[in-house]
Amino acid sequence: MDSATLPTKLVAFCGGNGSRTIAPALVEHFGVGVTNIINAYDDGKSTGVLRSMFRLLGPSDFRKNHRSLIRRQHPDYSSLCRLWDYRFPTDAYRSVTLETLNALSSNLKDCFELWRMLEALCKESADLIREYLSSFLEALTVHEAVSGEVLDFSDCALVNCVYVGAFIQHGNDLYRAVDRIEGILGLTSHVYPISGQNRYLVSIRRDGTVLASEVETDSCPLRELSDLFALAARMTDVELASLGHLPPDLRGAYLTSLSDFPEPGSLCRRSISQADVIVLCPGTLSTSLLPTYLARGLGSLVRSNTKAVKVLVTNISRTGGGDVECARDILVATVQALRRSDDYPGNTKDYVNAVIVNKLSASEDPTDHVTHSPRDIDEDGITVAWHEYEDVKSHGIHDGSRVAHTVLELFKRARCL
Repeated sequence: MDSATLPTKLVAFCGGNGSRTIAPALVEHFGVGVTNIINAYDDGKSTGVLRSMFRLLGPSDFRKNHRSLIRRQHPDYSSLCRLWDYRFPTDAYRSVTLETLNALSSNLKDCFELWRMLEALCKESADLIREYLSSFLEALTVHEAVSGEVLDFSDCALVNCVYVGAFIQHGNDLYRAVDRIEGILGLTSHVYPISGQNRYLVSIRRDGTVLASEVETDSCPLRELSDLFALAARMTDVELASLGHLPPDLRGAYLTSLSDFPEPGSLCRRSISQADVIVLCPGTLSTSLLPTYLARGLGSLVRSNTKAVKVLVTNISRTGGGDVECARDILVATVQALRRSDDYPGNTKDYVNAVIVNKLSASEDPTDHVTHSPRDIDEDGITVAWHEYEDVKSHGIHDGSRVAHTVLELFKRARCL
């Protein structure tokens, strides 16, 4: 494709995995720089404990997005990928894990496998990672001594500790911490949180049941959810018990009074307003995507960028995205959230003017796939690209190159109009 017809600035809204094949394809094959925007409200397993201890957004989605954006041409590609993928064993003794972390931060060879991964990096990057691990360990020691909480490292990603250490070392400045880590990885792309403000996701089911965490919300089908809320602090057991005694309608009213979806940060605002292409990636709507779209004023930012091609990539698998049955449901939920965050709600095409939908092949099981028929999305100004986008080797995963080609063809077509 002629470089003159390539976009120079592309924004992708995603969760931890939604853009993992699409964004790398855009970067690797076309040299298009991508800015991934996430909410980082993940609070499951060790990530949830780290968030509770250090009062920060979840590091896991940063780690997953950064991992997918490491360029294959990077001289340390293999070592960086192995390091970013490494998780402590589920049956590891806490004392052994702490010894490993202390050895790594001190450049000792006690855990030779991990030491070798660090040694394979350039000295500046390896030293910086060790510094961040030292900052993490110092802060962890103080916190555990004061609070009495103990971090269980079972299945914890090693690099999550690096992100927390970077956050602490840079004065709790998340943006600076992420920028330094992107420097270690040699990225030409960026990953930004929709806001640097810490929020905890809570939801309520249609039957009035309160789901007090991102994890509980993630396990609930989207059609059974009544509303989503972003709270500044995690709800206590006492609050939840008291809330359970209220009538269902008052539970929602109470949560609404506490909810505060933050405004997009300055880096996100600039990226969105200057974007040539805005991609709304596949993923779990209720946790990875809709909470981002509900950021106060985000709808206005997307609508106001009238030059951008705005492409919604719908899920392939039902089970991976909140059990949403058809592509139109994904479009409707997406636009409803963006309209809700808009000061002057617009039409569907103001937020989405193209939709990429997977067409089932004859061999695929329709019961586990998001369905679509040509008349499902029939609105003026919206282009539907309906082709086989599923990776033949990975069930439910998009073939990133095919999606990237379609996104760029949509951009090229829009520029010719």
